Amino acid sequence: MLPVIDAVARALDEGVGDANGHDGRYLVMWMDMAHIGSQGYGLLNELERRGFDVGVLPTLRAYANGRALDPNDARRQNRSLANGGWVERWQAAPGPSRLRPSILDRRNSVASTRISRATVKADFQSAGLTTLVSEVDRNLFAVGVDPRTPPATQDHLARMLELGVATAVFIVPPKAPNPPPP
Repeated sequence: MLPVIDAVARALDEGVGDANGHDGRYLVMWMDMAHIGSQGYGLLNELERRGFDVGVLPTLRAYANGRALDPNDARRQNRSLANGGWVERWQAAPGPSRLRPSILDRRNSVASTRISRATVKADFQSAGLTTLVSEVDRNLFAVGVDPRTPPATQDHLARMLELGVATAVFIVPPKAPNPPPP
C-alpha cells in the first residue's frame, strides 16, 4: 500500500481536488468491503507520519487515538479510500478526484474473482439468503462471518478475499455526499 500512500501524499501537496498540502486538514474516510477498515487506519497513520493533519469521523475517535475531525468544517478536505463495489460508485459520483496510480489490485485473475462472486451470489440465492446477495458487493467481510453462510460458500468467500479486491483512493470535495451503496 505504500506506493498508493506516496501517490496520495503527492496529490495532497500538488493541490488535487482543492487539497492544500501540509497546510490542509484532512478527514480520512473509507468504504471497505473486505478489511473492516484496516486499510483506512493504515492510510490515516501513514499520512500523519508524513506530517499531514488528518483525522476520522468523531464516531471513530476511540479507534484512532482521539484523532477526530468535524466533517461539517468546510475548510477540511475529505479523502476516501474505497474498495470492491464502492470503487465504481465513487467513480460515478460527481466531484471526487480519483488518484492515479491509486489502484491496488492484487487479484491474480479478474475472471476468477467474477466467477467466485457469481458463485457466492448463486449460493445465497439457492439457500434462500437473498438479503446477503447484495452484501457481497458491499461488505464481503460481514457475509463471510455471517452464521447463516453455508460452509461451501465460506470457501468461495475465502477465495475471493485471497484474490483481493480492487482498491482506489479519491479526494472528495468537502460536504460531498457519499454515493449510494453498490
